[in-house]
Amino acid sequence: AVALLAFSGHGEVVKTTYSQENRIYLNPQEYLTENSFTVGCDRELVIVDLCRELRVEPEAVKKSAMLNFSEALATRAENLLAVARELFDASIAATPTGRTFVYSCSVNETAADQPSFTRILVGEGERLAHAATTRRCLSIREAFDATASVIRTTFKQKQTPIYDGGRRLTHLPFSVSV
Repeated sequence: AVALLAFSGHGEVVKTTYSQENRIYLNPQEYLTENSFTVGCDRELVIVDLCRELRVEPEAVKKSAMLNFSEALATRAENLLAVARELFDASIAATPTGRTFVYSCSVNETAADQPSFTRILVGEGERLAHAATTRRCLSIREAFDATASVIRTTFKQKQTPIYDGGRRLTHLPFSVSV
């Protein structure tokens, strides 16, 4: 099984004496941490498009009401062409298990709203799929690299997207060219 989790909104990085966590705000009183974004799948892609300004707390972080998204995030793509589904499934099966995090910016940076990282990422995935000359899956790494280049050169935004796919050589599929 594979899960795609995406969040676009407000956030920050909170550092305490003993730890550092990425907070994803649902409203001013409630937040999630990136580790709560799990649905128990073998392969998960987590796209986090938010500001990551650094805030240091001198004491231990207070526990906040955190939501469990495990049940709410189980969805399945429908209406894909049979060839696209076959390519996608084969690409998933060839990908090592584990989670991949894609951040819109580095720690202590803000994420631009216009255009947003997520919008550029989806657009680049689509553009790469249309430009491909063979039937294949394009990886999240390919879409990420294209997005980082667009942010750096076209929009000249002062944010540095971060890709954390671990030590994998094969990356999760992001778009399909059929």
